[in-house]
Amino acid sequence: MLPTVRLIFLITLLVQSSFQEEEETSYLRFCGFKSGINVCYTHPVEALKAPFVWPAGSPTLRYVDLVGVTVAESSHQLFVDLLSTANRMDVYGGKVPTIYQVASVDKFVVSNSSTRRWILEDDREYMATEVFFNQNPLEAVPANVGRLKRTTEISLADAALKVLNMSAFDGLDQMVFLTFINNIVSLKVITPIVVNMAGLRQFYCHQCSISELDVSKWNMPSLKCLSLVKNPLTSVPKGLSKLKKLQILEAYGNKIQTLRMDDFKGLDHLTTLSLEENQLTKIVVQQPLSIKALRFVELQTNKLLDASVLNQVDLPGLAVLNFADNNLTRFDATPRWKKLEYLNLDRNPLDCNWAVKEAVNPQSKVENIKQIKESCWKPVFVKINT
Repeated sequence: MLPTVRLIFLITLLVQSSFQEEEETSYLRFCGFKSGINVCYTHPVEALKAPFVWPAGSPTLRYVDLVGVTVAESSHQLFVDLLSTANRMDVYGGKVPTIYQVASVDKFVVSNSSTRRWILEDDREYMATEVFFNQNPLEAVPANVGRLKRTTEISLADAALKVLNMSAFDGLDQMVFLTFINNIVSLKVITPIVVNMAGLRQFYCHQCSISELDVSKWNMPSLKCLSLVKNPLTSVPKGLSKLKKLQILEAYGNKIQTLRMDDFKGLDHLTTLSLEENQLTKIVVQQPLSIKALRFVELQTNKLLDASVLNQVDLPGLAVLNFADNNLTRFDATPRWKKLEYLNLDRNPLDCNWAVKEAVNPQSKVENIKQIKESCWKPVFVKINT
């Protein structure tokens, strides 16, 4: 899952943009220092267009809100020049079909502004560390997004991306978080050449409508979390073994049918495998395999008939194994999994003879096994007509 603090921040941006739709006025609010004091002014304006000058006595610009303001593409130079000393800018509502990133801005937020094009100019050095686009039908990430050398986070929510070229991010070694949420059209993620992102730790693509992903050309030695929640993926990403430091793989709510454990070979730091709410019918193990750090395996709400093959995998650190809401009749965990604490088989059509034996097994890790056994022996009442 997204870390709580960051998730709350992203939700806050979305809520702010939805509230902004109710604003009755359009205005430009600007803040800065005047005689050593931080002051803010609100200037009513419906459209940013020439001639436009800051009101007399305005402070040295540091922070700008554009609320409900229209910025035509023909006014982009005015837009960039007027805001050239700002280090934070929030754009809410209005109509800004094409937005030029302001070079001086450290935090750049654009929400619900009908923005389709995001422009970076090749002759500018950008200071941005955080870039957020929320509820905009953004059609593409700039091909020269690599100019954002200082950026640690980019988040695009409710965009309309058709192709995401990961190679465009090559060399952005300061990037830590890369997030895409609820892309409104089918998205194809491509990596035509190797992409090097030394600092990237978390990559999120939630509800992005991606059907496949190949990470074999991702040179991301710091990547710890790969989260691909609620997409139409039919298999886990190809080339996972390249992500040597990966700790968390989240791919729940997809359409994956077969879990091939060999896909995780070499992932010595993997602790969490989250594949619940897929369409898994079988688990495949083709060769001897050890995943030493794996602690949490979430496979609930799938269609598994037999999971016994999983016992062939050496999982010395496994603590939690969740098979709830599958079609299993039994599961005998290997005693080699010495750290297993929790085995959930709830709401499976378990064989009652197996459940009775398991209920008296002092080594059993099955959660609620006694209740499961009792449910096997509920009295059956038959109505007899007399």
